[in-house]
Amino acid sequence: MSPSLDFSRLSLTLSLTVSLASFACAKKTPVEASRAAAEAQEKAPLAEEGAEVPAAVQKMLANFQRVQFEFDSFKLSPDTQAVLTANAEIMVASPEVRVEVQGHADELGTSEYNLALGENRAKAIRDYMSRLGVDPARIQVISYGEEKPIEKGASEQAWSINRRGEFKVLWGQPDVVGTTE
Repeated sequence: MSPSLDFSRLSLTLSLTVSLASFACAKKTPVEASRAAAEAQEKAPLAEEGAEVPAAVQKMLANFQRVQFEFDSFKLSPDTQAVLTANAEIMVASPEVRVEVQGHADELGTSEYNLALGENRAKAIRDYMSRLGVDPARIQVISYGEEKPIEKGASEQAWSINRRGEFKVLWGQPDVVGTTE
């Protein structure tokens, strides 16, 4: 850590908005592209006036990706494992940064069931990344169940988008967390 940065007063939170489906950027509709741009603008790094965002945090912000899950599952697909492996490599190289893994579900099922499913998804992500060398103490887990959908609506497309795990990048002192929400 640079002595010029006062990490006790700095904080950053980010819900990353890039999904596995967005690998094919050319397939994005204008509405999806606009939504992604707006989300990125809303979730710009928060830091104290004049403070620099550490390079490790910038790398995480640029490269961390959301992961998707199948219906009623917290099993990690091969595509999800590939994304998590890349995320874990960044974290192993950046020991000063922590993340919050957020588990989400679609609206099918009860609220209680979806909260449990979201928690299992977040834990599956944490456990996989810890097996790749990331200290699990650097990964907080939280479930939002069906409470924070990306896509509103009662369709298979909306439900599949909402079955996800997302990351918030945290830096600074463990008890200081900024937010863009």
